[in-house]
Order: sequence, then structure tokens, then C-alpha cells
Amino acid sequence: MNLDRARKLQCYLSRNAELSHGGRIKPLLNYVENVFFHIRTRDLVAFALILLMLGMSASFGIASQDERKSTSLEDDTTLLLTHSTITEIGFSADSIYTNTTIAAGTYNGCAILENQSMVCWGDNEYGQLGDGTTTGSAVPIYVNVAANETPVEVTVGQVTACALMESGNIYCWGSGYYGKMGNGEPWNDDYVNTEMRQVLLPEGQGGQTVSISGGHICTILDNGDVYCWGRGNQGQLGYGGTSNRNIPTKVNLPGQRSAIAISTGTFMTCAITTDGMGYCWGENDEGQLGNGTTNSRRMTPAEVLFPSGYTPVSISAGDDFACALMDNRKVMCWGENNDGRLGQGPLATDDETTPVWVSMEDSETAHFLDIGTKSACMILDSGETKCWGTNEDGQIGQGDTDIDYYSTPTEVNGNYDFVALSINSDTICAITSNAEGYCWGDNEAGQTGRGSIDTDEPTPGEISFTPNHLMLDDRDPDEDGILSIFDPFPRGCIPGSWFNSTLGDCQWNSPGHYTDQAELTQEIPCPIGSYQPNTGQSSCLLSPPGNYTDVEASITPTPCPAGQYQPAEGQTACLIVDLGHFSLEGSVEQTPCPKGTFQDSAGQSTCLDADPGYYVDIEGSNSQFPCPSGAYSQSSGSHSCTNADIGYHVPYSASSEQSECSLGTYSDTVGLTDCKLASPGHYTDVTGATTDFACSFGFYQPLSGQSLCLEADPGHFVSNYGATEQIECGLGFFQSQSGSVGCTPSTPGNYVNQTGAPAQTPCDSGYYQNQFMSTECRAADQGHYVAETGSLLQSKCEIGSFSAQIASVGCTSATPGHFVSIEGATNQTVCSNGAFQPEYGQSSCLNAEAGHFVPESGASEQIPCHTGTYQNLVAMTSCIEADPGHHVPGTGMTEQIICAAGSYQSNSGQGSCRVSDPGHFVRISGLTEQTKCIEGWYQPSEGKTECLQAEPGHFASGMGSVTQTECGLGTFEDRAGASECEDAHIDHYVDAIGSISQSPCPTGTSQPLVGQSKCVWPFGAESPAILFALLGAILVFGLGGWTVMRRRRDVTVTEADEHTHSVEAPVQSVYETEPEPETSAGQFLEEPEADLSRPTPPPHAKMNEQGQLVWVDDAGTAYAQNPDGSMVTFNVTTGRWEPLE
Repeated sequence: MNLDRARKLQCYLSRNAELSHGGRIKPLLNYVENVFFHIRTRDLVAFALILLMLGMSASFGIASQDERKSTSLEDDTTLLLTHSTITEIGFSADSIYTNTTIAAGTYNGCAILENQSMVCWGDNEYGQLGDGTTTGSAVPIYVNVAANETPVEVTVGQVTACALMESGNIYCWGSGYYGKMGNGEPWNDDYVNTEMRQVLLPEGQGGQTVSISGGHICTILDNGDVYCWGRGNQGQLGYGGTSNRNIPTKVNLPGQRSAIAISTGTFMTCAITTDGMGYCWGENDEGQLGNGTTNSRRMTPAEVLFPSGYTPVSISAGDDFACALMDNRKVMCWGENNDGRLGQGPLATDDETTPVWVSMEDSETAHFLDIGTKSACMILDSGETKCWGTNEDGQIGQGDTDIDYYSTPTEVNGNYDFVALSINSDTICAITSNAEGYCWGDNEAGQTGRGSIDTDEPTPGEISFTPNHLMLDDRDPDEDGILSIFDPFPRGCIPGSWFNSTLGDCQWNSPGHYTDQAELTQEIPCPIGSYQPNTGQSSCLLSPPGNYTDVEASITPTPCPAGQYQPAEGQTACLIVDLGHFSLEGSVEQTPCPKGTFQDSAGQSTCLDADPGYYVDIEGSNSQFPCPSGAYSQSSGSHSCTNADIGYHVPYSASSEQSECSLGTYSDTVGLTDCKLASPGHYTDVTGATTDFACSFGFYQPLSGQSLCLEADPGHFVSNYGATEQIECGLGFFQSQSGSVGCTPSTPGNYVNQTGAPAQTPCDSGYYQNQFMSTECRAADQGHYVAETGSLLQSKCEIGSFSAQIASVGCTSATPGHFVSIEGATNQTVCSNGAFQPEYGQSSCLNAEAGHFVPESGASEQIPCHTGTYQNLVAMTSCIEADPGHHVPGTGMTEQIICAAGSYQSNSGQGSCRVSDPGHFVRISGLTEQTKCIEGWYQPSEGKTECLQAEPGHFASGMGSVTQTECGLGTFEDRAGASECEDAHIDHYVDAIGSISQSPCPTGTSQPLVGQSKCVWPFGAESPAILFALLGAILVFGLGGWTVMRRRRDVTVTEADEHTHSVEAPVQSVYETEPEPETSAGQFLEEPEADLSRPTPPPHAKMNEQGQLVWVDDAGTAYAQNPDGSMVTFNVTTGRWEPLE
């Protein structure tokens, strides 16, 4: 635990500047005197040289520790050290063999200076700088070390720091959350400790090393036990639970092993034991315990599965991974492999549940290892420092943070001869061979100690304090050239070992030997009465009681043979067992023969069992005793005789068995020689009965000494124990079984009307009984029935049925036309008008469906509406006649059907519509009348929605025409829809029927008349005589026509077409002054009565090219009717057409 005092003296003597102070030589001489008595003979030469140097320096002086603390760091003078071998100085992380003197935490760092003062830097929110304040510092400041204590080791976590003192005491400061102060005091979220708090270690024990993580702290005590305290949520305290602990709690290392190294991770802890085993405990979700699983947390240590033949010498726990330096100087890691933290290269990305080798050159070997939460570093024997894992804050030391991580060990940039380093989170601090401190990585809170904050430092930089001169420990104190962690004897030949001059080295004692002092040159055999089974022991074990050793150098004690014993330890022989006693092999004492046994010889390993019929009732007996009369001993080894049991008797003494009582007898006390007869009302049906048994319920027995009871007959019962007779069942009761304890009351649905009945009688159909113990049944009420025998209830007539009688065995179904809507009805109900029921046994009537009706009550069926009627509602008593314009063609219809276009119906209640007649039409559906075709139109077929227009060359002369007529000779028609044909014009003729045009008279001929079929020559058709005759006829007709015209000049004629009306409008008189109604498109009006004083175009009138209707009446007068209705007549005198007045 302490710094090698000779090396420390060398450091002090090299400090020429400090030794220049006068009057300070006495403390140094005292120090040398103290060192002298703690060094070996081979070091005396070195001390002689030291004394020579003291004699040459008259003005030497050494500043005291108090004086150094009163001086600012900047005023200290730089110290210089020289060392022969880099690997001999520094420290090994978390090992009991060296002390860690620089520690990097999450937000701050600490270091122990060569003068054994201590400094810290970085964040100070919880007082973790230990200066009595909560003010942070980006450069080192002195820690207020506890009074009378000298720090030799320091460790820093997230917001807490701890130090191991030269006295073995441990102190912590900063956040006390989770109980990290270890002093038993309560804690909470903002527990701040700006001064050191002493940890409550077990009494009489001091610490050898101490390790801290974010939430928990562990130490190895002087006796090798591991104790932890603080946060325990994942079992990381190793005591078997998950509760936090505010005082150190012992870790349950397997086999009570002792530890030589301890390391705390975020939620885990790892240790190495003296036998070279590695153990981890705590969280294991990423396989970080190295036991081959990813099971949930382990609350006690689990063995790390290192490869066979390799032993860990240094171990370090991180966040979700851990690493170990092995005895072959190679490194292994396991757990989570994010960010390449297992160091296996870019192709290895899987988590590992057992240790795997870190990628190293074959020639590379390491002597130092430490890891943080996500990164790791090692120092090679060749002097290089290599790191791997996360590089987010530049902790790999490559000068940048651009590369997030390095998956293989990468040398830290710069020519630094680091001998030891410390990683806790993302900051790394290291010591060089000349004791200078350097830090790099995360610098959020100034934790690199270089005077800045919030700036990551990706390359190592010297910590900013003067002198930057830290304490260095010796990793090879026995100077055998082997570092302590690799040396099986790091502290020389200690007790339990001896110096083998042949080998020139220490050697562990062999079994059966011991060495109780250091530096012995031979091992000592264990004396007789003692032994030693293990190697490397400093003492022998006394032979335990029950054993002896009668030769020296015994490896194991010899157990006392059977028949001998030894109550004391450290004995060379055993004692002979006395009479009445025995002993087994290795017995501590002789054992008295237990009761039931005896021994009549000495030195025996067993006792003899008492024979059957004999007993031994005392311990340590040397004989057995016969059983007295009335008792027996059935088996050997009895410690007493047994009285004859109840149910048995023993007639003779020294008997080995008892006899059972026979059937019909019993024994109710022990030791009887004869058995008793069973009493009346009782029996014994087994041998060995202990009592006679009362006849149970349902049985009786009038005699004594019987082995059974009689069953009660059917119709009888026995209701008490020990009965001597049976009893008859009363009225309303019966019993069908033998051996009954009582009679059964008649059950509902049955009755019993006599005593001693073996059965009950079921009620007949139509009767029921709902009571017990009945002597008769009840008739079913009206509206009810009982269908089966043995009924316990009457049933209501179901809905749809009724019963008007009592004692009915069934109900009557409602007849068709009736219904029953309730249960238990006594009659049926008639269906009302509009409803019917065709079925039997119905609960309601059916409403007449749409299209049907029921005119009377009690109907069993509905009547479909007749043809011409319909019904769109239900439950109706009659149907509705179809409206005019509609029809109902079938029966049972729910709606009337409108007459389709082309048909009509003038009457109501009709089953069909009438098709329109020829010469008529019905344009739309639902009409009550047909319409005549107007003049010029016709319809030869029936059932049509419109009339046909007369074709050119044809005409339809009147209303309601069924055909069109061909134009006759002398007439033609060139348009459709004409009501008459047009006469051939003057000087024109038509000589064929059905003509659509007229022909002009040939040259030389003429035709002064209209409507002619041929032309004539001038002055006569065929000769002049005929021509004159014709002119005379024309004159006569012309005069006659003039006379007629004069007579009719005042007569007003109205054109028939102007008085047509819609088929739906009333016909108006042509003499009414009221305006005529408008007609709809496509509707035809009937012709009104014409003015008889005005000539009207006859059917044979022809239409000329001007649209005039032209004709000649019977008097020979020629007329023409203009398209506007006005008329003109031909004046034969003037030869011109003149308006008709």
C-alpha cells in the first residue's frame, strides 16, 4: 500500500532547489532512519551513498506538507525524476499491488502529487473537488485532505471522488446520492459533500485499493475481502440483493476467495481472486459478465469464462463491456461491441458473451489496461499507448473527432512515454515516466485540467499546474524484473513460501508443510498431531476431534477407526470404546447404545438389537430383558414391551405377538386375555375389534354376539344407532330400499295412501301434486293440463290453446279463424274483421295482406281482391275499385295499374283498359277517353298513341278517318296531311289518281277550269261547236255564280282549323267572344260547327302551289280558300279571282 520509501528518498534528494533551505536537515535524517529499518541488507550500499550526499550538503532543507499547501501551485519548483525502466514505475489499475495516483472521472479529475498532497479539477456542483466549495475549476486546486491522513490512491466517478489513505482508511466526497459516502448517513437527490467523509469499513480492516463508477464504490480490504456500497439496482454490489447500501457490504466471492484486483463499471463490477479466477456481477443484458449468457442481472459473482490456460492479471469494467489483461500480456474483452469497443476490427460487430482477443500484432505485448464507459486503452511493453472504441470527444487521441470510433487499437498521437493512465467516462488522464500529468478527450466541464471548458481536447495535453509532478508507485518492489501483476511473489518470499536457492526464487510450501515467517530458506514439516492439505500455507492445522496424525508432514488427518474415538484436537491416537457403547469411524466421542440395543463387549462399532419378546429401556445397557406376561415385543431392537392393543389379547408372557379378537367379540382396553361379546343392537364384523359397533341407521339387531346387523325391510326404517327393531313408514311416506334410516316423503307428482308402503304412487294424467307427503293428487284447473303421470305441477295451456275442463290431460288448439294469445286460457277468441287465421293453435290472427280483404269475423282465410279492385293496406275488410283511366287485371293486387298510352278506361272498377279504336288515338297513359284523328290524319289500327298523316297524293277528309283516300282524276296533293285534294289549276290537268302534282296543258290547248283531267282546244275541247257551247255554259254559270256571291257577300266564314281544341278542353262556340284556349303540341281539336252561309271546301278540294284549296261547287262557281282562311271566287266576266264578300 505504501510508496517504496527508498525510491521516495531518491526523489527528495534530487530536489536541489528545495534542499537549499537551511535548518531543515533533521526531518530528512529522521526519514532516512525510518527507511533504514524497513529495507533489506542488500540496500545498505545505496543508503551509504545517500548519507555521503547528506554530509556534502550543509544547507539542505525540506518544506513541510503544511508549508507546501500554504504556497500556491504556481510557486512550486519543478521536480525531476530519473528511472531506469519505464515499466517498473507507475501503477496497475485497480490492483492491490500498486496505488492509482491519477484518476479521470466523468466531469472532473484528481491526482496525488509527489509530496502526497492531492489536487482536483473540473466540475464541482456536488463538492467533488473537495476544496470546501461548489465552485468549479478548469485547473487543479488543492483538496482539503482529512486531518492526520496521507492520500496514496485516488478514484473519481461521475460526481463523486474517493481516496485511500496511508492508514488504510477510505474517504469520499461529492455527491452522496445512493449512499456513496459509505458512512451510514441518509441521502437524497441534492446530497452535497464539499469535505471528505470517512467510509465505515469493518472494524480492524483497512483498504488496499478502491474503485468507483457512476453510482457505486468497491474496495479490497487487508484480508482480501471485497466490500461495496452505493447503488445496487442491478445487483452490482454483489451481496445478493438490489437495494442501495450506505455502508460497505461484503461481496459473496465463491469459496470465500480473496481478491487482488477490483473494478467498478456503470452497473457491474469485476474482480480477480488470488487463485487467478475472474468474476463479474451486476447487469448482463449485453453479455458483459462474460459467463456465456445474456440473462438478467446477477446479484452475486459469476465466473468469467476465460480460455483454458490463460489467467487474468488486470481487469477493468466499463458501461456494457469489460476487458482483462492476461498473463500472456495480451488483452481480451467481452460484452457489447457498439463503436468497436471490443477492439476486434471493423468486421467484428457482434456482442460477445465470453472473452475474445483484442486485435494486436503478434509482437505486441501490454503491461497496462484500463477502460471507460465506451472506450479502452492499453500501454504496450514497447512504450506505445493504444486506444480503441468511441472517439466522439477525441478520447482515442488522434487529434480529431471526425471519426466516431476506432474498432482496433490505435496509437495515441505524439511521442509520450506514458506509464499509467485512467479512464472513467470519455476523458483520459495519464502519467509520463517523469511524473507529468496529461489529459485529453471530453472537456465539457474543464475535466482535462488544461484551463478551458466546453472544448473537446482530441490530443494529450499537459495538465495546467506547477509543478506538474505526480506520485509514481513501484510496480516491481522486489526488483526481480517482473511487474507485480505478473509476479506470483510480488512482495518477496512471504509466509507460506520459502526461498529455493536451487531455483533462485520463492516457492510455495508443499502440502504437509508450512513457513510462518518471510524469507525462510526451507519449508517446515507439520508435526505429529497436525496436517496441511494445501500449498502455500503459513501454518498447519491441528488434527480435528475424531481424527489423529501420528506422522510428520501429514497432508490429511486419519479418522479414528470404528470402535474408537477422540474428543480432543491435535491428538496422535484414539481411545477404545467402553461396554454398552459404540463408535463409528472418525467419532469425536463414544456413543451409548440407544434404548432397544445393548453391547456386552468393549471396542465395538455397533450395538446389538434386543430380540423379539425382549426389550432394553435404558441407554448404555450391556444386556436385554424379557417382556412380562400381558405384553409383547414383536420386533428386535425394542426399548420397551407393548401391552396387548385394544382389539387384541396376549395370553402368555415373553410373547412376540398379540392375538386378534374374533368376529362378534371385541376388546376395548389393553392387556385383556379374553374378548367381550357384542351387545344386542351391536355387532363386530372384523377380527381385532376394539369395541362393539352400534347398528347404524337403517339396521337393527335383537341378539348379542353377532357379527352383523339386519337391514330394515322396504316400507320400514331404523332412525337410531343400536336399534333392536324396525319401524313402519306412515301415510304420505314410503321406503323402497332396505336398510333405510327413515322413510321418504312422497315427492311432488306422487302420493302414498297406506302405511308401510314400499313405494309411492304417481299421479294419473290430468292430476298433479306439488307438495311432499301427500296422500292424494289434485285435478288440473281450467286453462291447465297435466299430460303425464307423476307430474308435480299442472301446466298452463300454451299460447294458441285452451282448456275449459278440469283434470285435462291436454289443451285444445285454437281452431282456424280463432286464436289464444295468453297462457292458461279457458276459451278461444274469434278473429275480427280484416283478420283471419287458417291454422290451428295460433296465438294471434293474421291481418289481411295487401291485395286481400276479410269482410267478416272468424274467417279462416283472406279473400283476394277481385279483378278491377285492389287493396294497398293490410287488415282491410274490402277492396278499392280501380279509378277511371286505370285497371286491375288480376285478383289479389295491391295497386291499380294506369292505362297505358294507346288505351283508356272511362269507368271505374275495371279489370282491363280499352284500346283506342281505328281513327282514334290515346296519346298518354291514364286517360279516360280516346281522341278522334283530325282532318288530314287517319289511323287504320286500334290501340295507337297518335294518328298517321295523309300522304302526298292522298287526303283524309273528315274527323276520325280510318283510311286515307287517293286523289281522283283532275285533282292532286303534293303535301302530307291534307283533308282534300287540290283541283288541277286552270290550264293544268291531272289524268291519274293519287297524283302528287298537276301537268300544264300542252301547247295549243288550254283548260279554263280547275279540277280537270285533260285540256281542250280554244273555243272547244275538240271542235269549235263544242267550244262555243262551253263558253255559253260558262257564261250561264258565271251569271249564276255572280248571283250567289251577291247573296252571300255579308256572310262571315271562319276556318275550321282555327277552332280546334285540346282533347282535354271543352268545345267552344265560334260565336263566343272569349279568347280560345291554347292547344298543346301534338293535341288535336274536334271541328266546331261551321257557318253555313259561307262555302266550305269540300273533300275533293285541291291545294295548289300557293297553298290554296280550290274547288267548283254544284252551281259551277269556282272557289279558292287562302291559307289565312279568306276566300276568293273566280269572276268569269273579268276572268279574275276576286275576294268573296
